[in-house]
Amino acid sequence: MSVPYRIEIDPHVLQERLARLKIVINDLRPAWGPIVEDFKDRQRELFASEGAEVGGWKPLAPRYAERKARRYPGRILVRTGRLRAASTGESGELQVVSQPSLLLVRILPKYAWLVAHRTGKREIAPVNAARVRAWTAIIDRHLQRAADQRVSA
Repeated sequence: MSVPYRIEIDPHVLQERLARLKIVINDLRPAWGPIVEDFKDRQRELFASEGAEVGGWKPLAPRYAERKARRYPGRILVRTGRLRAASTGESGELQVVSQPSLLLVRILPKYAWLVAHRTGKREIAPVNAARVRAWTAIIDRHLQRAADQRVSA
């Protein structure tokens, strides 16, 4: 047996609530902070593990490894620490540009170009499907909280 029901919505109230929801959807800046922090955390892990997330960084060439060990002992892709600092936000070289979309800009030392173009398997900013899902969940939570606050107001 079906029960008839009727929902009446004041069109002015509906229009106002939809306008508020549009503002929430168009302003994702509150979600960028947690995403940027997650990116920085992943970068720190990437440098600490020498690229474990991407299958490990390609070992240094034997001659270069010997020379680096004498002059700059330590981990792969860490000579002065500037590239790591720029990649992890430890320096002022990682800038966040937002609205309407999130863009992370690294002002990297010249060495970063070599890493990206000549060393082969040494990714310094991988974004895999798991990261995309995690960041999407952050945006979803932001939208849900914002919608709950603004639409019910």
